[in-house]
Amino acid sequence: MIKKILITGSKGMLGKNIINDHRFKKFKLINLSRDKFNIKNQKKMIHCLTKFKPDLVIHCAAKVGGIGDNFKNNLKYFKENVDINNSVILSTKKVGIKKFINFGSSCMYPVSAKKPLRESYISMNNLEKTNIGYALSKIISMETCKIINQDKKYNYKTLIPCNLYGPYDNFSLEKGHMLQSAIKKIYTAKKKNKPSIEMWGKGNAKREFMYIKDLVDFILILIKKFDEAPNIINVGTGKEFSVNKYYKSVLETLNFNPKIVRLKNKPEGQMSKVLDVKISRKLGWKNKTQLKEGIKKTINFYKSKYDKK
Repeated sequence: MIKKILITGSKGMLGKNIINDHRFKKFKLINLSRDKFNIKNQKKMIHCLTKFKPDLVIHCAAKVGGIGDNFKNNLKYFKENVDINNSVILSTKKVGIKKFINFGSSCMYPVSAKKPLRESYISMNNLEKTNIGYALSKIISMETCKIINQDKKYNYKTLIPCNLYGPYDNFSLEKGHMLQSAIKKIYTAKKKNKPSIEMWGKGNAKREFMYIKDLVDFILILIKKFDEAPNIINVGTGKEFSVNKYYKSVLETLNFNPKIVRLKNKPEGQMSKVLDVKISRKLGWKNKTQLKEGIKKTINFYKSKYDKK
C-alpha cells in the first residue's frame, strides 16, 4: 500500500502539478526542490530517504530545455542529468525503497525508428543530434532501473511521456520547449501589436504534445496498478501535429494574425516522433484534454502569472 510519496523536482512543472492536484492530498507528500536540497549529493539523498522512508519515489527532477539550448549545451545536459539520476536512483535502491517512477523522454528513440514509436525501439544508436546529451542521460536512467529490477523485490518504472505543456511550465524563449515558447512569443507580439513573429525551421516537423494534467491522471492510475503495469510505458496522445499547426492554434486562440517569418537555417529536430500508446491505454487511461482546450488553459495560466498590466 502506497501512503507516503517523495517527489523530486517539486517546483518544476510536473512536480507542481502533482502536488497541486487534490487527488494527491490522500498521500503524505515529501517535496524536494533544488533551491532547498541538493539531490546530486548522494550522501544527503541517502540521509533524506532514510529519514522519511517513502513507499514510492516519483523522480521529476531534471535539467530540461528547448531545442536551441540543448543543441548548444549537449554535454552540459548529459552530465547534469546523469549526476541527478544516478544520485536519486542509486540512493533509493541503497535505502531499500521498492517502488520508483522514473521519467524518460521521446528523444530516447532513434531518428530512424519506425513510427509510432514502441517501447522496444529505444536505442543509443542514431539519436537526434540536437539533444543527444539529454537523450543518452534518460536512456542510462532507464537501464539503471532495469538492472535494479533484476532483483524481483524492486519495481522501478520508467514512463516516457511525449512533449508536455501546461501550468507552471518554462515559457522562456531561449530555454523553453516549442509550444510554450510560441505561446509567450505570440502573446507578447499581440500585446505589442507587432506585425510579424519568428518561427524556427519551415514548420513542417511534427510533434506530439500532451497537457500536463493528463500525465498526472496516468500517474494516479499507475499507483493503483503498480504491480501489474510493465516497467517501461509510453504516455501520450498518440497524435502528432506540425509546428505550423501548433502556431496556428495559438494564433487562433489569441485572435491574432501576424506574418510568420520562418527561420529555415535553424534546427528543427526530428521530423516525427509520435508514440505508440497501446500499453498505457490497456491500463485504462486515455488523455482527456484536446489541443485547443489545453492551449486556452495554458494561455490563461500564462496571463494570470506573467502578464503584469
